[in-house]
Amino acid sequence: MKPLFRSASVLLSLAAAALPLAARAATPAERPSATAVEEIYRGELDDTGPQYLLQPAAGRPTRFTLWSRADASWTDNATFTETNPGETTVSSFQLGGDVRCLERTIADGKLRLVAGAHGQIFRYGFASDDDRVIDYLQVDRNNFDLLGAHLRATWQRGPWLAASSLQGTLLHNRSAGRTFYHELAWDAALYRQWSVAGKATVLVGADLARRWSTTETYGLLPRSWNDRADAGLTAAWRQPIRGKLAWRATARVQTSEYLHADRSRRDVTGSLGAELIYTWRERCDFRVFVSHERRDSTEAAIADYARWEAGAGAGVRWEF
Repeated sequence: MKPLFRSASVLLSLAAAALPLAARAATPAERPSATAVEEIYRGELDDTGPQYLLQPAAGRPTRFTLWSRADASWTDNATFTETNPGETTVSSFQLGGDVRCLERTIADGKLRLVAGAHGQIFRYGFASDDDRVIDYLQVDRNNFDLLGAHLRATWQRGPWLAASSLQGTLLHNRSAGRTFYHELAWDAALYRQWSVAGKATVLVGADLARRWSTTETYGLLPRSWNDRADAGLTAAWRQPIRGKLAWRATARVQTSEYLHADRSRRDVTGSLGAELIYTWRERCDFRVFVSHERRDSTEAAIADYARWEAGAGAGVRWEF
């Protein structure tokens, strides 16, 4: 029984550690006019909560978007644990695409409907010691792949942006050779943008999400154990520095209520982050970032963790 329980514990730990990271996967938004709310990266939690690409952009209509992103970072708490955290490096690579299905003017605002898919890989210890043992587990056994698809609607009017989407996600553990988490999620969000002190941009938003999940626990727990509802508030400030160089600061707080009848779990997660961004030829960006995240949970078996992360990354997108 012990090996079975250890395997289930590993997969549950992977789910707990992977979900905050997996939410980084993003599908780049379309480009609005310079006077309107800039559209956001779909669902991207990046290091500090949903990240918003607050930058002016030209408005040539496009139907297809292909994008890719690579990031490498260091964290002082690789396994999201409360005691004796271990540090390691994390590498991720994303690839995705969108197709615009519908665009029309409704109530003096622009409605868009977009469908897309993306994949992402996470590798722990890839740039350091992948055989390092953290929490009695070799760190590279946390490696996983993500696949997702979404249907997203946005309505934009002046400085306001409303968004809603339906998305499916699965996480596949490389070491165990199995998909240990499936999720179907619906979310809705509302954002408002302001121009401040000349060229600076402030964006504030609120979002809600309902997640239906299936978690592999080897029969030890109900498969819907991680069903939950989320609510979040996000604020972002973007300040041009010189030419194509800018910095962005983000703050986010999120509460998650777990909905299974046998659970009494509520998590509150807060994060702060800053990044320096250089945009090259509008299609490619480079960044360095640092963030801090903390989670408090009402369930005794769930770790109340804190973690720092710092790193660099680059992204490219093609529109046609």
